[in-house]
Amino acid sequence: GSVIGVGGEMVEEEEMIPGLSEAFLIDLSEQIGCTRGEITVFWRSFDSVAGDRDTVPIKELKEMLMRQAMDGPSDGEAIEICLSSEDEDGENDLTFVEYCRALFISCSIDF
Repeated sequence: GSVIGVGGEMVEEEEMIPGLSEAFLIDLSEQIGCTRGEITVFWRSFDSVAGDRDTVPIKELKEMLMRQAMDGPSDGEAIEICLSSEDEDGENDLTFVEYCRALFISCSIDF
């Protein structure tokens, strides 16, 4: 859930992410230029599709992102291209870290 920050703005709580240390998550947020709270938001969206899997097919992530897009229906092909840009092993699926990089660096998707 969200908590109210000092200035009255909504601040995302930082949540533990299975298999990733807090130090790693802080480094990741610094690498991609987002907050640690945003990493939690990304995790919730990834986890909602992943279930028990470590990787999620790009097609499933694309469908979820198209449903969640705040600016209405999105261009599915553009989402797929930016997700694919971070698919390091070419298996058409993304790990959570690849997903974070794709969302923040390649796609710049707002939640």
